[in-house]
Amino acid sequence: MSGNNYKESVWYKIERFFDRHNHLMEFIRTVLALLVLSLQLYIISRL
Repeated sequence: MSGNNYKESVWYKIERFFDRHNHLMEFIRTVLALLVLSLQLYIISRL
């Protein structure tokens, strides 16, 4: 692929979307991990 053709491709747009939202995705992944951990601790404490 040439440089100009690559910038018009769907993969380039998807890659740019993820690059722009990288910090948000990292934050959501961290929050979900903490939520799962707290839920596991709650379930274990109830057993």
